[in-house]
Amino acid sequence: MKKDKYVSEYATDYNTELGHIHDGMKSKGKIAFHWTFNIAGTDGTTLVVPINVNILRAKPEWRGEGAKPLRFSATHEYTFESFEDTDIDRLKTTLEADLRDKVEAIQRTKWEDWLEVRVSGRTSEFGYSSHAGMGAALEMKILKLKRGLHPTTGMALTIHRNNVCILFPKAQKLSDVDPHSRLGFREGEVSYIKETPENLVALEEVRCRMVELKEKLADVLSQDRAQESLSNIKSLPLPERKND
Repeated sequence: MKKDKYVSEYATDYNTELGHIHDGMKSKGKIAFHWTFNIAGTDGTTLVVPINVNILRAKPEWRGEGAKPLRFSATHEYTFESFEDTDIDRLKTTLEADLRDKVEAIQRTKWEDWLEVRVSGRTSEFGYSSHAGMGAALEMKILKLKRGLHPTTGMALTIHRNNVCILFPKAQKLSDVDPHSRLGFREGEVSYIKETPENLVALEEVRCRMVELKEKLADVLSQDRAQESLSNIKSLPLPERKND
């Protein structure tokens, strides 16, 4: 039996201060509107942002008297959020405001170069399985990122992939409780510092010392020296253990 086509009772053509909104094409179970917003840049250029708006159709059994109204869904390339509303005019207003804010944040924010310093490494002990091994790993990873303050709110921001502006991440302590970790606490320390020539030189020194430590451990635990080294554990190039 052929299903009736949905005919929208909403207007699908707008002239806004940002640009012209026109109706689009039909796709599987949805009607998509193509919106185009023109955002004036701080450098005098115009940023053209295409946006797709989908109609979220209710299932056939949900239609009829008392059925929930159709919802419209839209997003844009400068956010990971998806906006939904039953009123397409209200959705347009919300989307325009968010788009303006995100683009303004990227263009007007004074961005600085920062570094994420992550120190981590999992440990393991002998288990019941014959394949379980005891060990400890140490890793330091440095990532570059941007940091800036929102021109209006003053909130710390960073630029994620695809030019998406998000809140600047918070530092993490190794001792912080992490309910998602099998150990119950975080397996790494994360800090954020400015990217300066002095900091880069110092971090490179830390990296070189970690490489030297690896080479020294490999030497003292080599086949020829392992038994002798373990008999005199205090001679190993390791820090003193804290008293429990």
